Amino acid sequence: MNRDAADDLLRSPIGLELLELLARRGVGRLQVQDLEALAARVQRGYSRYSGDYDDRLRSLRSKSGSLAQFAEWLVSEMPHWWAALDRRAQIWASPHGGSPDASELQVDLQRFGVEAPKPRRALWTSTFVAEVISPWLEHPERQIEGHRLWKLNVSLDARVAEIHSPADWWAFAMAYRDSAPGYSSNPQSDRSPAFSRIDPDWAKVAADWDGVHLSIGGYLTAEDVTFQRDGATTELRGWDIESTVWLRWVFRSAAQISPSESGP
Repeated sequence: MNRDAADDLLRSPIGLELLELLARRGVGRLQVQDLEALAARVQRGYSRYSGDYDDRLRSLRSKSGSLAQFAEWLVSEMPHWWAALDRRAQIWASPHGGSPDASELQVDLQRFGVEAPKPRRALWTSTFVAEVISPWLEHPERQIEGHRLWKLNVSLDARVAEIHSPADWWAFAMAYRDSAPGYSSNPQSDRSPAFSRIDPDWAKVAADWDGVHLSIGGYLTAEDVTFQRDGATTELRGWDIESTVWLRWVFRSAAQISPSESGP
């Protein structure tokens, strides 16, 4: 069992949300497909922009001791949540329905914003989940409703960086450090150094990598989590689900799928 991953879950707002859900439902009857669906849907009950977010987070943290057993169980039951990208099962949502090709990849490597450390424009995929196809379909804002879904096969030569934890994001951001700071959100929208953080410079990232994969485990443990080491602070923000951001077209094939499909 990955002790660090269990501890990361207990320090994460989204991780705690999922663990409390497991505690309420009981783990005895849950199958792998049930857990996959819960991980995709946990975002429905989580939003840092909701009025009761701080109260909710305090309540969850007060229960962390009783949730530790569920964190340990989940990590031992679902080790593949912390695994490298599945290159045969990447789901892309096409807004226009056409067959995907290299022309779909329009890249703007500027940072999305001072709160969201991701490229302003790129191509995003998520990994196939049998019960929901794509976690984007479960997103509260229904961002891809009406889009056509495609399964993309990623080239074996594609260079993919992996993020599975807050520490991984810290190391990634430090390796490709942007000269301009990012900022964690706070009630006063304060942009003082006290709230600054280190974000990656995506132009530097693109020199070494074709894509960056945030695993399910990475999403559950790193999203909205402030991480400090050696006097440097990072925080992954705004990725919303398990996903991969692609900076180049590295796909060997594409096949259209429908929401009725139940396997990759």
